[in-house]
Amino acid sequence: MGLQARGIMLGMRVLFFVGSLAAGGLERFVTRVSLQAKSTGAFEPVVCCLTAKTGIFLSELEAAQVSVWEAPKGWERRFSALIALGSLVREIEPDIVHSQVNFSLLQQVFAVRFLAQATFCVTERNCYRLSGVSRLKRLVQFHALRLLRIRYSANSYAVAEHLGRLVLADKRSIPILPNGVAPIPPNQNLRVQKRTRLGWGDRDIGIGYIARMAKHKGHSLFLRSVARVRDAGAQAKVCFLGDGPQRGALEKLTRELELDALVSFIGTVSDVEDWLQAFDIVVLLSSHEGMPNVILEAMAAGKPIIGTPVGAIPELLNDGSAGILVMRREVTEVAQALVSLIRTAAHREQLGQAASSRAREQFGLEVSFSKLLAHYEQTVA
Repeated sequence: MGLQARGIMLGMRVLFFVGSLAAGGLERFVTRVSLQAKSTGAFEPVVCCLTAKTGIFLSELEAAQVSVWEAPKGWERRFSALIALGSLVREIEPDIVHSQVNFSLLQQVFAVRFLAQATFCVTERNCYRLSGVSRLKRLVQFHALRLLRIRYSANSYAVAEHLGRLVLADKRSIPILPNGVAPIPPNQNLRVQKRTRLGWGDRDIGIGYIARMAKHKGHSLFLRSVARVRDAGAQAKVCFLGDGPQRGALEKLTRELELDALVSFIGTVSDVEDWLQAFDIVVLLSSHEGMPNVILEAMAAGKPIIGTPVGAIPELLNDGSAGILVMRREVTEVAQALVSLIRTAAHREQLGQAASSRAREQFGLEVSFSKLLAHYEQTVA
């Protein structure tokens, strides 16, 4: 269906491919963009979950009357299911299918381009560590898409550079579609509400760690650093938001380090922006990343941030001027950074203001959304 057939307000229909709508950066991105598109009438968003139609963002999208579909089971390995996926896309009639996931990409292309005859593009969102056969598959996949004139973008300069090295491509040829975030102003009522739930007092310094509980996210390093901070006499409380395969091990480590009185495990939440109100410091110590939304959201909320120099984190924190980059993932360096923020309110305020300004000027939702719309216009041209 042509663009003009949609009507002036909706413009065009964009179908987003995601795995599911569970808590995660790309899922938050798709939800945020879909709601922005709905509210502005820029285009009609539709979402298709390639693995399962589940997750904390499902109800939010459905409440906004965004259509959410589920792909036929086994589409990536059974030809009959792949044909069914193509039929589903043809039924939805998108002007663009924008995939946010890079597994089974050639099957995605076959279903969209050859069966549904729709325009397809994909965005890389992480700096995956690949070698051997896995790297060869990614290289073949990338250049096969290039031969088919499919636009392959990245969500940050760091991810574009990593992808370029991985597939032997010029990073300058990879368009950048950054994540965006709206300002998150202070809300004292929410701050009191969340801190009351945590049992924190007004004068407690609260540290938030928001990430899926997987090994590469650095939770155990953070816990050991918190123990070092406690032993140094600095006082702070900790809240973990998120869940995952490492949760049991992290709860055990918390007990072993005798941090039970300081650490709270809340689990997965959909209202991350509300929880940010409770925190005075936000930390993420991943060993590898793409462009983590939690850093962007903490910046938008004006929180001082401690992060590792991986993926797009240095890009977000302006190489350390809008947050603290711990150059080595070691307990001593992380603990020193924590102590400096816990003990110095002026330092927290200065970094929080710098982060907020950078989020607004460089990664505002309107800026990001405008770049996305321009990308779509070029894609369908």
